[in-house]
Amino acid sequence: MTGMEIELVPVSHLFGGTLSFDASIATEVFQAYDQWTSTVPNEITSSAAVVPFS
Repeated sequence: MTGMEIELVPVSHLFGGTLSFDASIATEVFQAYDQWTSTVPNEITSSAAVVPFS
């Protein structure tokens, strides 16, 4: 791809941020995340990642 054109749409509210949890509770966190994402509308965008900290 060498180019792309997009059109923006007005948004009245935008939320963003990061939640960090200790690796020892990763299973519980991802289970809760899985349950939560099955209840929100398709318009909600969310992601999960494992980031190692040394």
